[in-house]
Amino acid sequence: MIREEIIKIRACEFLKPLNRYSNHKIGPDEFKNSLELKIRDYSDNTDKLIFLYEIHRKITSEIDRHIESCTYKGKGKCFYETQMYTMMYFLEQEIRELNPKFGYKILRPNIDLKLIDQNLTTLASYPEVGELYLSALDKLNEGKFERNLLDDLRLSLEILLKNILNNNYSLEKQMQALGSFLKEKGIKTELRNMITSMINYYGKYQNEYVKHNDTVNEKEIDVIVNLSSAFMNFIIQLSPAKMHL
Repeated sequence: MIREEIIKIRACEFLKPLNRYSNHKIGPDEFKNSLELKIRDYSDNTDKLIFLYEIHRKITSEIDRHIESCTYKGKGKCFYETQMYTMMYFLEQEIRELNPKFGYKILRPNIDLKLIDQNLTTLASYPEVGELYLSALDKLNEGKFERNLLDDLRLSLEILLKNILNNNYSLEKQMQALGSFLKEKGIKTELRNMITSMINYYGKYQNEYVKHNDTVNEKEIDVIVNLSSAFMNFIIQLSPAKMHL
């Protein structure tokens, strides 16, 4: 069993008294005290964040589930909802201590949030690409480690290249056009070769392990997300549309 799975199991165990916390007046304070003690079990900040993010995901899911059936509408009217949001506030304080740039949409410590934020802004010039990219990020945040998460990333990169290179080639057939584009932008030979080679292998990985296989290795997801984000960010910075943002 890998480290992340063990930590997530511990997070689920920690939440077993959630009913008690949410139904008693001092419950959120008990939750806060228990949380502060529990994260001391982990010396590594990444482990602490994995633990906290899993709790955040579970509580968010529970709040959403409750709101669907709650007869009271609006924060402050439902005791249970108020208790849950109070616990969420304490939880997010702990997360921000470890990760001041806590991204509420992406709850994985190894994801480059700064790069994602930049992409979500610059992709306003490419709405179809932005929609696919955001769809992949939403699936990631929801813990849906399915094939179509990586499909969305691949397609977002493919459509971005079609837009910028002004052609209709598949990702696998873009290497020559991409190389010429990078050369026109003054990118040195070694970096051009590096970028085209990496995107070529990126496409091969997607074809071999994603397009023809429903199983996705969760350990590899963060790498693919970061690579996709880096490729798109670099290419967008060189594109004419960037000048109009």
